[in-house]
Amino acid sequence: MKPIEIRDLLDYRFLHSLAWSGRHALCIQTQMDEKSNQYHSNLMELDLSTMTVKPLTTDGRLSSFVFEDEQTVLFAACRKKEDEPEAGQKKTVIYRLALTGGEARKAWEVPFDVREMRPIPGTTLVVLKVLENLAESDPTFARAGLAEDEKDYVILHEVPFVANGAGFVDGERQALILWDWKHGQSQRLTPEGFDCAHFAVGGMHIYYSGNVWRDVCPKTAGCYDYDVVSGNTQVCAAPGRLRIGELVADDHQLIFLATDMMPYGNGTSYDFYRYDLQTGQTARIAGFEYSIGSCVNSDARYGGGTTILLNEDTVYFTATVGYQTELFSLKAGKIEKAVPFQGAVSGFAIIPEGFLITAMEPGKLQEIYFTDRQGSVMRHSDISSVCLRDKAVQLCEYAGFINRSGVQIDGWLIRPVNYDPTRQYPAILDIHGGPRTAYGELFFHEMQVWASQGYFVFFCNHRGSDGYGDEFADLRLKYGTIDYDDIMDFTDHILKENPQIDPQRLGVTGGSYGGYMTNWIIGHTDRFAAAASQRSIVNWISDYGTSGISYDDDLHSGGKPWDGMEKMWDHSPLKFIGACTTPTLLIHSFEDYTCAVAQAMELFTALKMLGVETRACLFKGENHNLSRSGKPRHRFKRLSEITEWMNSHLKKAQ
Repeated sequence: MKPIEIRDLLDYRFLHSLAWSGRHALCIQTQMDEKSNQYHSNLMELDLSTMTVKPLTTDGRLSSFVFEDEQTVLFAACRKKEDEPEAGQKKTVIYRLALTGGEARKAWEVPFDVREMRPIPGTTLVVLKVLENLAESDPTFARAGLAEDEKDYVILHEVPFVANGAGFVDGERQALILWDWKHGQSQRLTPEGFDCAHFAVGGMHIYYSGNVWRDVCPKTAGCYDYDVVSGNTQVCAAPGRLRIGELVADDHQLIFLATDMMPYGNGTSYDFYRYDLQTGQTARIAGFEYSIGSCVNSDARYGGGTTILLNEDTVYFTATVGYQTELFSLKAGKIEKAVPFQGAVSGFAIIPEGFLITAMEPGKLQEIYFTDRQGSVMRHSDISSVCLRDKAVQLCEYAGFINRSGVQIDGWLIRPVNYDPTRQYPAILDIHGGPRTAYGELFFHEMQVWASQGYFVFFCNHRGSDGYGDEFADLRLKYGTIDYDDIMDFTDHILKENPQIDPQRLGVTGGSYGGYMTNWIIGHTDRFAAAASQRSIVNWISDYGTSGISYDDDLHSGGKPWDGMEKMWDHSPLKFIGACTTPTLLIHSFEDYTCAVAQAMELFTALKMLGVETRACLFKGENHNLSRSGKPRHRFKRLSEITEWMNSHLKKAQ
């Protein structure tokens, strides 16, 4: 078997964004392209009778699509030079593709920057979510100076003023527009200045959530019902009380996710609410203490999919419970498992015979599966056998244990390729981000690369992880305490059970929260011979206000700096960095607006002043998602930097 290498990412194909029209099953297939240093995505059709997948587009420019009807697909694209808006112009070109055959053709263009669209069945109306800026309508947001000079400065009015993957977003709002494509007419649905978060179409009703806000974006939102026929708007949930998630609807009701954020703040999971169109009443119909959607980590997955659907008074949704993401149903207030699955379901579609799902099983890439109503699962696609053919894929071995507090902690171990139990090997502890995400048994490319290079890799779901309920996940005012204990206890457990691991050749790495914990670890123990801290936080005080999320003190509940910095400082790795002797590599991106790059600079300077061997690799043009969706060549460089750093410090003693 051949070792798994860094550049194998080029061979992987990712299936995602699955949808069903009543006659056709479609998905998107994405693959890296090294020459353009981008990702190419095409629309694919599934033939359920022959279990094959065929391309419907080939230019690689598709990012999303929506069914106009059972036989037609709409998607926005710049397929020709004339599709691109001119400087200062807003324009989106919509293409129509008939699934009965033929090429995609230009359907219409709109004078908006369209982010999302949904047709209203049986009409020529389409609901568009469009991006606007308050500078265009609000004089308090108007920019002074000459237009040609505006690229030289940024004016800020509100918080947050940046967002990861989007850059500076000051004044940006998302509005809903009702577009009649046949007559080329538009109608605004949301008020000026309203920021629409989610929307859904049910019959002739359009439901949406959001706020009109200024200065500081609120956590809560309102939910509304617009009647296309009458033009009237009703309030489904008054603003100011609930944090609102996704919306799904049919012709007589709206189901939406919401939480009053009690008692765990932002970490409180969503409950299910129902708005009855006939009575106009809204009520909570079910509680749920697990995260909707897939929170199980993998760096060999691209794109998402539908996580919640409403079908004949039953709500179907994916949720992460334990270290699996499976399909659940909610009917008459009762939640049950609809499709058990070993791995993680990332999206699904309802078909007459059951469900189509996109998911990852242990040791495989994203595939499409068919499941019947009894929960029997059969794989439809076979991407893994092509992309991973003759590759030495190492499966995860369960290595859970009971921690010092008597709590079950799930963990795993990957053995090195060509493992010899008479030898000793180096090992890498990998810590997940979040902290409200989770590890499972999914294929993880970076871990497979390290196993192919002769490493044990071990990882766990310590307290703070998702999938085990809100109380388990609550780390407010606990960062660096119970989570650190769990990780160190897990390390002791792994070493005790696997004497083939050389305790003098341990490495530690992690990204985001995992980078925070890496920083915490190197200030509290010298047991690791090398560390690689990625897109991390080192100082809660200096982090405050520098990113799209850092103004929210619910991240750590240490308060705000002017209310007293003691708690924030007590949970900051920088407070303890004077004890660090561990050679440390720092990976960060300049356009990371979730964990600002200044955090890496602060840690780099501190370690250099302390005389600790340190190297920093900072990426231009990348954001917080470098390891998952960064440019192909940058992803190769990132993983090469970490692997070479570990090799230079953990293999030199051989």
